[in-house]
Amino acid sequence: MEPMSKQDIRRKRIQRERQRRRSLLRFFVITVIVFAFILFIFNTKLFGLKHINVSGNKNLSTDDIIKASELEIGENILKQSLTEAKAKIKTNPYVEDAHLSRSSKDTVTIEIKERLIAAEFFSDSKYIYIDEKGTVLENSSSYKEGYPLIKNFDKTHLEQGENFYNTEVGASLEELIVEISANNLVKEIKTIEKNADLEVSLNYRSGLVVQLGELKDVRYKMKVLNATMTKLKEKGQVPRMIMFNKGKAPVVVLDTGE
Repeated sequence: MEPMSKQDIRRKRIQRERQRRRSLLRFFVITVIVFAFILFIFNTKLFGLKHINVSGNKNLSTDDIIKASELEIGENILKQSLTEAKAKIKTNPYVEDAHLSRSSKDTVTIEIKERLIAAEFFSDSKYIYIDEKGTVLENSSSYKEGYPLIKNFDKTHLEQGENFYNTEVGASLEELIVEISANNLVKEIKTIEKNADLEVSLNYRSGLVVQLGELKDVRYKMKVLNATMTKLKEKGQVPRMIMFNKGKAPVVVLDTGE
């Protein structure tokens, strides 16, 4: 093999240099096109947010959720962070979780999982609404019908987002509230009241009064209460009062209709 002449070597070097320049130019052109495309996508009105659909909300209004998300109608949907919007929505104690998704080029869907009111506690002219886990969902001057109202217990002050069970009163009622929720009795019980002897009664909307006595063995008492109510229903009997403070077994007073 004959050695390459200086002219051939020079020609080869020029060819490699031209190839390198072409590659750099190609890379530059592609980069510019990609960058321009990204700028177009993130700034074009074709991807402007037009619709925000909200589902799963019961206590919170759709407008409140959209406002909390800080998503802006008209702004490019790809420039708005759904992660940040979710975090902002979850600052509301009523929101246990939220799922946000872009369902189309101009629509965001927000699915809400709300905390449900398990009871309301009246203290210092305020109604404190709590969920099963004790989270204070709302501190309001207005009364909401349809939830057990806790009455005649020591006053306590709580702000939205705090936990009712961290107070002395809340700690004493925790097991009872959890059992009421677990047994789907939230809508059936009108008030939870404590008398001068520190005994607690459940006053049903139907007129039934259940005297639990002291807040001890609450889970057992609620289990017995459920079993008793089931047996009475099977027999077609309607109880007017069930007392757990008169001995080991509950005493049942039937409603005779008089």
